[in-house]
Amino acid sequence: MNLGKHIFGIHESIFTEVDESVKNRQYWAYNLLALMFYILVAGCVISGVVYGLVLFNNWIIAIGMGVLLGFISFVLLILVLFLNMTTNHRDLYMNMTNMSSIFEPYLGQDFSNLSDADAVKMVKEQKVLLRETNHTPSFDHFHMSGVITSLIKVCLVLILSCVVANAVEILMFHSKINQTLHLIKDNPTLKEAAYNNDSTAMYPENNQILAKWTLDMVTEDPNSPFLFIDSKSILLTHKVLNLSIGNFKYLMDVLIALLFLLPLILVRKSKEYGGGEFLKESALLDISISYYAFLITQRSCQKIKQKIENDYDYNSLVKSLEK
Repeated sequence: MNLGKHIFGIHESIFTEVDESVKNRQYWAYNLLALMFYILVAGCVISGVVYGLVLFNNWIIAIGMGVLLGFISFVLLILVLFLNMTTNHRDLYMNMTNMSSIFEPYLGQDFSNLSDADAVKMVKEQKVLLRETNHTPSFDHFHMSGVITSLIKVCLVLILSCVVANAVEILMFHSKINQTLHLIKDNPTLKEAAYNNDSTAMYPENNQILAKWTLDMVTEDPNSPFLFIDSKSILLTHKVLNLSIGNFKYLMDVLIALLFLLPLILVRKSKEYGGGEFLKESALLDISISYYAFLITQRSCQKIKQKIENDYDYNSLVKSLEK
């Protein structure tokens, strides 16, 4: 099973030069990462549906919100993961980000007679050389700017986890929330504060407005009946949630936050990713493609230059322009 095929680009062709045991371990590592990714995105979709039902009491809108939140989380999590998926093999990383050290020895050489087969042979030789000289990962990419970007990524993931945590808690404890909302709706003191005009001396105007708003939020609209939570307000629902489950909410918030941070921590700290064979072979593939493109481009440029020099008399052209 290859769960990471469409997310991380895990293909059999990348591991042609890798031992079978190493390949299987890489498949396992990226399958685990892809599974966590799918679970988090699914949680975001469900969260969007929960918020849609609370706010609009309409399944179509709720499903639309779920798809929207799922798409946003998909893009955000992909961005956060891919920004951290860089090989820890120092020479490969340096060559991949700046290939001048590979190109420089060939600058000025004559490639006009270079065949495609010769270019492929040169690329394969360079690829083998880089693979053999990069066995042990030894690069952690530390830079002060990386601290800032890491903080931004962690904050974005925590915001997303907070959104999902509240939705999951609403879903898990919706019966208890509805019981509390019914108690609020039937509370005689609240009704007296909201509708008894003679009680303004006892209840200040601000409290009366708040009481009316609260009753309005928990009163069902005949044209839009409650489908999930017996409230029209997500803020009131969240407040009731806090009152209903108490400190247990903070524990769930922390657990879900850790669940969202786990893929990021694995990619940053596990040797199966930054120090793994998949990113190493992917870097070698990128270098090989760029190197082959360089050789073919040099050949084409030199052939065009030779054709121009042979077919056009620049001296007579310059003299005619001077006249």
